[in-house]
Amino acid sequence: MAKLAEGIRIVDADSHMTERHDLFTSRAPKGLEDKVPHVEKVDGVDMWVIDGHTFGKAGSGGTIDLEGNKHPWTDSQGGDWGIDDVHRSAWDATARLEIMDDFGIEFQVIYPNSIGLGGQNLVNTVRERWDGGRELLTSPAHLGAWLHRAGLTDATVTATGRDLDDARTLREALDEGVRATVDARAADAGAVDLINAWATKAPPPPASLLPGPHGVLHAERPAPARPVATALTAIAEDGVLLLGTDDRTRIHICASPDCSVRFFDLSQGRRRQWCSMQRCGNRAKARAHRRRSKPT
Repeated sequence: MAKLAEGIRIVDADSHMTERHDLFTSRAPKGLEDKVPHVEKVDGVDMWVIDGHTFGKAGSGGTIDLEGNKHPWTDSQGGDWGIDDVHRSAWDATARLEIMDDFGIEFQVIYPNSIGLGGQNLVNTVRERWDGGRELLTSPAHLGAWLHRAGLTDATVTATGRDLDDARTLREALDEGVRATVDARAADAGAVDLINAWATKAPPPPASLLPGPHGVLHAERPAPARPVATALTAIAEDGVLLLGTDDRTRIHICASPDCSVRFFDLSQGRRRQWCSMQRCGNRAKARAHRRRSKPT
């Protein structure tokens, strides 16, 4: 494969690595494997689990298949791909270095895919907002499945039509907060009131200390009576802490004219323009190159 530019040292400043399923368990002391992030099948889906609690889908983290062919995001990373479906360089360091050599990339700044980024967020369950929006939460069943994949419920819950309405209403209130932050303007007061109300509406039940084997105490939290409402409360509380602290300066909307994904910028300078350099960033650069190269 041709290198990007001979004689030029290329640094990829926004790359990601999918966590191998044994990344933590292979390093954990014997007997403590369930106390570190690990992958279990939950309702047929690979999920990240720690100490019995799920906190996110263990997906592919990429859109390139094993043969090097690129697929639409909705059919791959955003669909039902797992780690066995994505190109090995998405999760294997040796294969990643080989790809970097092929492209002439000398260094990469790598961010996590699943662990530490919380990859799912409610405001992005509407895609293509730039073109009127495409709803992903099209039914109560889709809401229940999304909450489980996002690690907000321990199992796929049965959501109702009212739950779906509540989730969509909270989502749009949070998105108003995001847009107001990006636009440096005051957020709609009604949206702020709704977020605040949800942040305290259905907190999880308190944990209790219970005796375990050999009298060792352990904490146990009963399942919430209203799991969907409790999940939405957790989302709203996260929104309060994100929109109401200095972290708000890391909130961005993808600059690509045909994307509009909302994202949290982890870069040091907080100046990321695109949700993904590999997807939207590369497309923007290709468009700019075509404009410069167009005969006048």
